[in-house]
Amino acid sequence: MPARIPSRRPVSLFLVMGLVAVVIVIVVLGFLSDRETRARGPESPVIAYASAVERSDLQQALDQLAPNIRQRSTSFVQWQLGNRYTILDSAVRGQPLLDRILNRPAGQTEVVVTVKIKESNGTTWQTTEGWPVAFIDGRWFLQRPPLQPAS
Repeated sequence: MPARIPSRRPVSLFLVMGLVAVVIVIVVLGFLSDRETRARGPESPVIAYASAVERSDLQQALDQLAPNIRQRSTSFVQWQLGNRYTILDSAVRGQPLLDRILNRPAGQTEVVVTVKIKESNGTTWQTTEGWPVAFIDGRWFLQRPPLQPAS
């Protein structure tokens, strides 16, 4: 008597299509969530600052800085106007999830950025550094102008 191989139930086309649909929805929601987070999250003042400097918009660039440092940062920001910043990569370094869950005091949040800089005189260079940010009165601000040497 020949050995009988147990038959497998055919995978339903509906099950496969349903799983594909779920994966697509997850990917789209993840993309939209990431876009929304960047638009309103800790990276938002970095992106807005780079854009304002490139357009030589001093006031908009200063508006991305914490209110308490704007006046003393004006000359440095003016010096940067006209430079082109191409953000190659960025990541937010903030309070660990476990610390947030346990309500531990938050440390400093910073946006670590790899940026290519093309100065208005044509000089091009690249750097990676952390730019500290703070959440003040419902929005994120830079704690010092990007690329300004620590004082």
